[in-house]
Amino acid sequence: MWKPLISVLIPVYGVEKYIEQCLESLFENTIAEKCEFIIVNDHTKDNSMQIVYRLKDKYSNIKIIIIEHEINSGLAATRNTGLSIASGKYFICTDSDDWVEKNYLEKLFLEAEETNADITACNWFEEKSETRIFNSNIDKNSEINFEKFMKCEIPAYVWNKLVLTKLVREHNLQWENGINNWEDEIISTKTFSFAKKFSCINIPLYHYRVRNDSYIRCLITEKTKDDFINAVAAMEEFLQKNKKEYVSYINFKKLHAKQKILLDGTRKMQKKYLKLWKESYPYIKQDKTLSTRVRIILTTAIKLPAISLFLLFMLSTLKIIVRKQFTWKEYFS
Repeated sequence: MWKPLISVLIPVYGVEKYIEQCLESLFENTIAEKCEFIIVNDHTKDNSMQIVYRLKDKYSNIKIIIIEHEINSGLAATRNTGLSIASGKYFICTDSDDWVEKNYLEKLFLEAEETNADITACNWFEEKSETRIFNSNIDKNSEINFEKFMKCEIPAYVWNKLVLTKLVREHNLQWENGINNWEDEIISTKTFSFAKKFSCINIPLYHYRVRNDSYIRCLITEKTKDDFINAVAAMEEFLQKNKKEYVSYINFKKLHAKQKILLDGTRKMQKKYLKLWKESYPYIKQDKTLSTRVRIILTTAIKLPAISLFLLFMLSTLKIIVRKQFTWKEYFS
Protein backbone atom coordinates (compact mmCIF):
# COMPACT_ATOMS: atom_id res chain seq x y z
CA MET A 1 0.00 0.00 0.00
CA TRP A 2 1.31 3.42 -0.99
CA LYS A 3 2.30 5.61 1.95
CA PRO A 4 2.99 9.33 1.54
CA LEU A 5 6.32 10.72 2.64
CA ILE A 6 4.73 13.79 4.25
CA SER A 7 1.24 14.77 5.35
CA VAL A 8 0.74 18.52 4.90
CA LEU A 9 -2.00 19.92 7.16
CA ILE A 10 -3.73 23.04 5.83
CA PRO A 11 -6.53 24.79 7.79
CA VAL A 12 -8.88 27.00 5.79
CA TYR A 13 -10.88 29.91 7.15
CA GLY A 14 -11.35 33.37 5.60
CA VAL A 15 -8.38 33.20 3.24
CA GLU A 16 -9.87 33.64 -0.22
CA LYS A 17 -7.27 36.33 -1.01
CA TYR A 18 -4.33 34.03 -0.25
CA ILE A 19 -5.34 30.36 -0.57
CA GLU A 20 -4.55 30.02 -4.27
CA GLN A 21 -0.96 31.17 -3.90
CA CYS A 22 -0.53 28.93 -0.86
CA LEU A 23 -1.87 25.75 -2.46
CA GLU A 24 -0.18 26.23 -5.81
CA SER A 25 3.18 26.68 -4.09
CA LEU A 26 2.57 23.40 -2.24
CA PHE A 27 1.14 21.40 -5.15
CA GLU A 28 4.08 22.43 -7.35
CA ASN A 29 6.65 21.29 -4.81
CA THR A 30 9.27 18.93 -6.18
CA ILE A 31 7.95 15.89 -4.26
CA ALA A 32 4.27 16.85 -4.15
CA GLU A 33 3.21 13.62 -5.88
CA LYS A 34 4.80 11.63 -3.05
CA CYS A 35 2.94 13.54 -0.33
CA GLU A 36 -0.65 14.02 0.80
CA PHE A 37 -2.33 17.35 1.42
CA ILE A 38 -5.06 17.40 4.06
CA ILE A 39 -7.21 20.52 3.74
CA VAL A 40 -9.65 21.16 6.58
CA ASN A 41 -12.43 23.67 5.95
CA ASP A 42 -13.22 25.22 9.33
CA HIS A 43 -16.67 26.33 8.14
CA THR A 44 -15.34 29.35 6.24
CA LYS A 45 -17.94 31.86 5.06
CA ASP A 46 -16.05 33.27 2.09
CA ASN A 47 -15.11 31.78 -1.30
CA SER A 48 -11.98 29.98 -0.09
CA MET A 49 -13.37 26.49 -0.68
CA GLN A 50 -14.48 27.22 -4.24
CA ILE A 51 -10.84 27.98 -4.98
CA VAL A 52 -9.74 24.82 -3.15
CA TYR A 53 -12.04 22.56 -5.18
CA ARG A 54 -10.97 24.21 -8.43
CA LEU A 55 -7.31 23.58 -7.62
CA LYS A 56 -8.09 20.02 -6.57
CA ASP A 57 -9.42 19.35 -10.06
CA LYS A 58 -6.44 21.09 -11.64
CA TYR A 59 -3.90 19.02 -9.69
CA SER A 60 -5.63 15.66 -10.07
CA ASN A 61 -2.29 13.83 -9.99
CA ILE A 62 -1.77 14.80 -6.33
CA LYS A 63 -3.39 13.24 -3.26
CA ILE A 64 -5.62 15.97 -1.87
CA ILE A 65 -8.00 15.19 1.00
CA ILE A 66 -10.69 17.70 1.92
CA ILE A 67 -12.50 17.59 5.27
CA GLU A 68 -15.47 19.84 6.05
CA HIS A 69 -16.18 21.07 9.58
CA GLU A 70 -19.90 21.57 10.15
CA ILE A 71 -19.19 24.40 12.60
CA ASN A 72 -16.28 26.77 13.10
CA SER A 73 -14.03 25.03 15.64
CA GLY A 74 -10.86 27.11 15.68
CA LEU A 75 -7.30 26.56 14.51
CA ALA A 76 -6.32 24.02 17.17
CA ALA A 77 -9.28 21.72 16.50
CA THR A 78 -8.78 22.10 12.74
CA ARG A 79 -5.17 20.96 12.97
CA ASN A 80 -6.20 18.06 15.21
CA THR A 81 -8.71 16.98 12.56
CA GLY A 82 -5.98 16.90 9.93
CA LEU A 83 -3.48 15.19 12.20
CA SER A 84 -5.99 12.46 13.10
CA ILE A 85 -5.98 11.08 9.54
CA ALA A 86 -2.38 11.87 8.58
CA SER A 87 -0.72 8.79 7.08
CA GLY A 88 2.65 10.23 6.08
CA LYS A 89 5.91 9.26 7.74
CA TYR A 90 6.22 12.94 8.67
CA PHE A 91 3.75 15.80 8.94
CA ILE A 92 3.97 19.56 8.70
CA CYS A 93 1.46 22.39 9.09
CA THR A 94 1.21 25.14 6.48
CA ASP A 95 -0.89 28.24 7.14
CA SER A 96 -3.25 28.94 4.26
CA ASP A 97 -2.31 32.61 3.95
CA ASP A 98 1.41 31.87 3.48
CA TRP A 99 3.40 30.23 0.70
CA VAL A 100 6.51 28.07 0.33
CA GLU A 101 9.54 27.48 -1.84
CA LYS A 102 9.30 24.70 -4.43
CA ASN A 103 11.84 22.57 -2.54
CA TYR A 104 10.26 23.19 0.89
CA LEU A 105 9.06 19.61 1.38
CA GLU A 106 11.96 17.85 -0.32
CA LYS A 107 14.67 19.73 1.56
CA LEU A 108 13.06 19.07 4.93
CA PHE A 109 12.40 15.41 4.12
CA LEU A 110 15.96 14.70 2.93
CA GLU A 111 17.44 16.42 5.98
CA ALA A 112 15.20 14.41 8.32
CA GLU A 113 16.08 11.14 6.61
CA GLU A 114 19.80 11.85 6.51
CA THR A 115 20.02 12.85 10.18
CA ASN A 116 17.27 10.54 11.51
CA ALA A 117 15.71 13.57 13.19
CA ASP A 118 12.35 13.60 14.95
CA ILE A 119 11.99 17.33 14.27
CA THR A 120 13.58 19.14 11.33
CA ALA A 121 13.34 22.93 11.03
CA CYS A 122 14.12 25.52 8.38
CA ASN A 123 14.47 29.30 8.26
CA TRP A 124 11.91 31.59 6.69
CA PHE A 125 11.09 34.94 5.11
CA GLU A 126 8.78 37.38 6.84
CA GLU A 127 6.67 39.10 4.18
CA LYS A 128 5.45 42.61 5.07
CA SER A 129 3.55 44.23 2.20
CA GLU A 130 6.45 45.31 -0.05
CA THR A 131 9.30 44.33 2.23
CA ARG A 132 10.90 40.94 2.87
CA ILE A 133 12.83 40.13 6.03
CA PHE A 134 15.00 37.05 6.39
CA ASN A 135 14.51 35.32 9.75
CA SER A 136 17.15 33.00 11.11
CA ASN A 137 16.33 31.70 14.56
CA ILE A 138 17.74 28.34 13.52
CA ASP A 139 21.48 27.91 13.18
CA LYS A 140 22.89 24.76 11.61
CA ASN A 141 26.01 25.03 13.73
CA SER A 142 24.28 25.39 17.08
CA GLU A 143 22.56 22.67 19.04
CA ILE A 144 18.78 22.53 19.04
CA ASN A 145 17.37 21.17 22.27
CA PHE A 146 14.40 21.30 24.63
CA GLU A 147 16.09 23.71 27.04
CA LYS A 148 16.66 26.29 24.31
CA PHE A 149 13.05 25.95 23.22
CA MET A 150 11.75 26.52 26.75
CA LYS A 151 13.99 29.59 27.03
CA CYS A 152 12.28 30.96 23.88
CA GLU A 153 15.54 30.85 21.93
CA ILE A 154 13.87 28.61 19.35
CA PRO A 155 10.48 29.76 17.99
CA ALA A 156 7.47 27.48 18.37
CA TYR A 157 6.15 27.94 14.82
CA VAL A 158 4.88 24.67 13.37
CA TRP A 159 5.00 25.72 9.72
CA ASN A 160 8.80 25.55 9.58
CA LYS A 161 9.10 22.19 11.36
CA LEU A 162 8.76 18.72 9.89
CA VAL A 163 7.76 16.28 12.64
CA LEU A 164 7.94 12.49 12.69
CA THR A 165 4.32 11.32 12.82
CA LYS A 166 5.28 8.34 14.97
CA LEU A 167 6.40 10.78 17.68
CA VAL A 168 2.92 12.22 18.21
CA ARG A 169 1.20 8.85 17.80
CA GLU A 170 3.31 7.13 20.47
CA HIS A 171 2.73 9.87 23.02
CA ASN A 172 -0.82 10.78 21.99
CA LEU A 173 0.09 14.42 21.37
CA GLN A 174 -2.23 17.02 19.87
CA TRP A 175 -3.23 20.67 20.03
CA GLU A 176 -5.40 21.92 22.90
CA ASN A 177 -8.89 22.42 21.49
CA GLY A 178 -10.21 25.90 22.21
CA ILE A 179 -6.79 27.57 22.55
CA ASN A 180 -6.21 29.22 19.17
CA ASN A 181 -3.50 31.74 20.06
CA TRP A 182 -0.15 30.42 21.25
CA GLU A 183 -1.48 26.99 20.34
CA ASP A 184 1.84 26.25 18.66
CA GLU A 185 3.67 26.88 21.94
CA ILE A 186 1.72 24.04 23.55
CA ILE A 187 2.15 21.42 20.81
CA SER A 188 5.83 22.35 20.34
CA THR A 189 6.44 22.01 24.07
CA LYS A 190 5.09 18.48 23.80
CA THR A 191 6.94 17.44 20.64
CA PHE A 192 10.26 19.03 21.69
CA SER A 193 10.08 17.33 25.08
CA PHE A 194 9.82 13.84 23.59
CA ALA A 195 12.03 14.31 20.52
CA LYS A 196 15.40 12.57 20.71
CA LYS A 197 17.02 14.13 17.66
CA PHE A 198 16.74 17.58 16.07
CA SER A 199 18.08 18.95 12.83
CA CYS A 200 17.75 22.09 10.75
CA ILE A 201 18.27 23.59 7.32
CA ASN A 202 20.02 26.94 7.38
CA ILE A 203 18.12 28.36 4.39
CA PRO A 204 14.67 30.03 4.18
CA LEU A 205 12.01 27.77 2.65
CA TYR A 206 8.84 29.36 4.02
CA HIS A 207 7.18 32.73 3.39
CA TYR A 208 5.29 33.98 6.44
CA ARG A 209 2.81 36.69 5.49
CA VAL A 210 2.33 39.49 8.03
CA ARG A 211 -1.24 40.64 7.44
CA ASN A 212 -2.51 44.07 8.47
CA ASP A 213 -5.70 42.45 9.78
CA SER A 214 -3.79 39.92 11.89
CA TYR A 215 -4.30 39.99 15.66
CA ILE A 216 -0.61 40.78 16.15
CA ARG A 217 -1.11 44.07 14.30
CA CYS A 218 -3.83 45.38 16.59
CA LEU A 219 -5.07 45.21 20.17
CA ILE A 220 -5.51 41.70 21.47
CA THR A 221 -9.00 40.66 22.49
CA GLU A 222 -10.14 39.19 25.78
CA LYS A 223 -10.23 35.78 24.08
CA THR A 224 -6.64 36.15 22.88
CA LYS A 225 -5.51 37.23 26.33
CA ASP A 226 -7.26 34.22 27.86
CA ASP A 227 -5.58 31.97 25.28
CA PHE A 228 -2.13 33.20 26.33
CA ILE A 229 -2.89 32.55 30.00
CA ASN A 230 -4.49 29.17 29.31
CA ALA A 231 -1.61 28.16 27.04
CA VAL A 232 0.91 28.85 29.81
CA ALA A 233 -1.24 26.84 32.25
CA ALA A 234 -1.44 23.92 29.80
CA MET A 235 2.34 23.91 29.29
CA GLU A 236 2.98 24.09 33.02
CA GLU A 237 0.61 21.19 33.67
CA PHE A 238 2.31 19.15 30.94
CA LEU A 239 5.76 19.79 32.44
CA GLN A 240 4.55 18.83 35.92
CA LYS A 241 3.44 15.45 34.56
CA ASN A 242 6.19 14.72 32.05
CA LYS A 243 9.24 16.94 32.55
CA LYS A 244 9.41 18.00 36.20
CA GLU A 245 13.07 18.91 35.88
CA TYR A 246 12.04 21.67 33.47
CA VAL A 247 9.06 23.10 35.38
CA SER A 248 10.96 26.26 36.36
CA TYR A 249 11.58 26.99 32.68
CA ILE A 250 7.90 27.84 32.26
CA ASN A 251 8.85 31.23 33.70
CA PHE A 252 10.48 32.16 30.39
CA LYS A 253 7.19 31.43 28.61
CA LYS A 254 5.33 33.45 31.25
CA LEU A 255 7.51 36.48 30.55
CA HIS A 256 6.83 36.25 26.81
CA ALA A 257 3.10 35.76 27.25
CA LYS A 258 2.99 38.67 29.68
CA GLN A 259 4.76 41.02 27.31
CA LYS A 260 2.15 40.25 24.64
CA ILE A 261 -0.68 41.03 27.03
CA LEU A 262 0.93 44.28 28.23
CA LEU A 263 2.29 45.62 24.95
CA ASP A 264 -0.73 44.73 22.81
CA GLY A 265 -3.51 44.85 25.39
CA THR A 266 -6.06 47.50 26.28
CA ARG A 267 -5.42 49.95 29.13
CA LYS A 268 -7.62 47.78 31.32
CA MET A 269 -5.45 44.72 30.60
CA GLN A 270 -2.25 46.66 31.26
CA LYS A 271 -3.46 47.70 34.71
CA LYS A 272 -4.96 44.33 35.61
CA TYR A 273 -2.08 42.11 34.47
CA LEU A 274 0.92 44.30 35.30
CA LYS A 275 1.77 42.07 38.28
CA LEU A 276 0.79 38.79 36.62
CA TRP A 277 3.16 35.86 37.32
CA LYS A 278 5.42 37.62 39.83
CA GLU A 279 7.35 34.38 40.20
CA SER A 280 8.79 34.93 36.72
CA TYR A 281 10.52 38.24 37.59
CA PRO A 282 13.85 36.62 38.64
CA TYR A 283 14.12 35.23 35.09
CA ILE A 284 14.09 38.62 33.36
CA LYS A 285 17.89 38.90 33.51
CA GLN A 286 18.34 35.31 32.35
CA ASP A 287 16.15 35.70 29.25
CA LYS A 288 18.43 36.48 26.30
CA THR A 289 15.55 37.10 23.89
CA LEU A 290 13.71 39.98 25.60
CA SER A 291 14.15 43.40 24.01
CA THR A 292 15.53 46.30 26.07
CA ARG A 293 12.10 47.94 25.96
CA VAL A 294 10.40 44.88 27.42
CA ARG A 295 13.10 44.44 30.07
CA ILE A 296 12.56 47.99 31.29
CA ILE A 297 8.78 47.60 31.42
CA LEU A 298 8.91 44.28 33.26
CA THR A 299 11.65 45.43 35.63
CA THR A 300 9.87 48.65 36.60
CA ALA A 301 6.67 46.67 37.11
CA ILE A 302 8.34 45.04 40.12
CA LYS A 303 9.06 48.11 42.24
CA LEU A 304 7.81 51.06 40.19
CA PRO A 305 4.47 49.95 38.70
CA ALA A 306 3.37 53.55 38.04
CA ILE A 307 6.43 54.08 35.82
CA SER A 308 5.76 50.82 34.01
CA LEU A 309 2.14 51.81 33.33
CA PHE A 310 3.30 55.21 32.06
CA LEU A 311 5.74 53.56 29.63
CA LEU A 312 3.01 51.23 28.40
CA PHE A 313 0.71 54.21 27.85
CA MET A 314 3.41 55.98 25.82
CA LEU A 315 3.99 52.90 23.67
CA SER A 316 0.29 52.55 23.03
CA THR A 317 0.08 56.25 22.16
CA LEU A 318 2.83 55.72 19.58
CA LYS A 319 0.86 52.86 18.02
CA ILE A 320 -2.30 54.99 17.90
CA ILE A 321 -0.82 58.21 16.51
CA VAL A 322 2.08 57.04 14.35
CA ARG A 323 1.31 53.47 13.37
CA LYS A 324 -2.48 53.83 13.50
CA GLN A 325 -2.87 50.24 14.60
CA PHE A 326 -5.94 50.97 16.71
CA THR A 327 -7.92 53.92 18.13
CA TRP A 328 -8.23 55.65 21.49
CA LYS A 329 -11.73 54.22 21.80
CA GLU A 330 -10.44 50.67 21.38
CA TYR A 331 -7.52 51.24 23.76
CA PHE A 332 -9.70 52.57 26.57
CA SER A 333 -12.62 50.18 25.98
